[in-house]
Order: sequence, then structure tokens, then C-alpha cells
Amino acid sequence: MKKVLIAIFSMIISVNAMALTFEGKLGFSSDFLEQDGVYFNMGLDIYGEQRTILQPGIGFLFADFYSADGDSDLSTLDKLPVYGIAKFNLVDMGGAIFFLKAFGGWQFFDDSNYDGGLYYGYGLGLDISKISVEYFLTKENYKVNGLEVDNDFGTIAVGYYFN
Repeated sequence: MKKVLIAIFSMIISVNAMALTFEGKLGFSSDFLEQDGVYFNMGLDIYGEQRTILQPGIGFLFADFYSADGDSDLSTLDKLPVYGIAKFNLVDMGGAIFFLKAFGGWQFFDDSNYDGGLYYGYGLGLDISKISVEYFLTKENYKVNGLEVDNDFGTIAVGYYFN
């Protein structure tokens, strides 16, 4: 896991010299509406220069928070999804930009009982100046003690762009 983190932070430092756009995000899973718990995550997406309507990027989620029935679990860096992004900026309406987004990658774990797996999804959103609001559906699969786990969930995220 440390090698993955070193690679990610090295990548961030190197792309910062190219004046790329960074987006810090806070996402809330829609699953908390169906359960007694609350789940949210924090992530960072890095976007390159827009080419026609396509804007490529990379991203990762670096912290997960879950709380249910008074129990709190902060699993920072226990699970680390790393993914590529294809963002399609569709309509520019006076500074507000509607977009579609697809992402795919791999998720790493810092626990020997877990084996990594695919992490991918798609969604839509709206950029207003430096603020982003998006909804996306995510599919993840991994193994726990040799047993396959397949999850899919929706997330509402709010982000802030900075250079």
C-alpha cells in the first residue's frame, strides 16, 4: 500500500508542474438513506486540459467514514480506489457546465484479508465556477477471505476546483 501511495503522491507533484485542475470532493452515499448508518468519502480528482468536449483525468478516494448505531469507523487509507476519468463537458450555459463522467480503475486494500478488485462507474453533474455537484453510480468488486464481494451504490458529491 505504501508503494501505491508514494506513486500517487509523486504523480500529483509531477502533474502540478503542468498547471492541471485539481478537484477536492466530499461524497455521500445514497445507501445511508436506506440504513441506519451514514457513509461518506473524501477524494481528489485531477483533470487535464479539455480536448473538444472530452476532459481526461485521474482520481482516487483517500478516506472513508462510516457510522452506524453510535459506532464510528474511520477507515482512512484501508481502501484506496485509483481510477482514470473521462469527463464529457456538454453544455455551457453562462458559466454553468453540464457534464457526463465515466471512470474505471482498481481498488487497493491495506488488509491481508482483502484482495483488490475493479472499481468503476458513471454519472452526471454540473460545474458552477469553482464548485461541482455530481451524482454517480459505482460498481466495485473485491475478495474478502477468498469470497467475492460485488457492491453497487450511488453517491452525491460536492467538489471544489483549485489550481
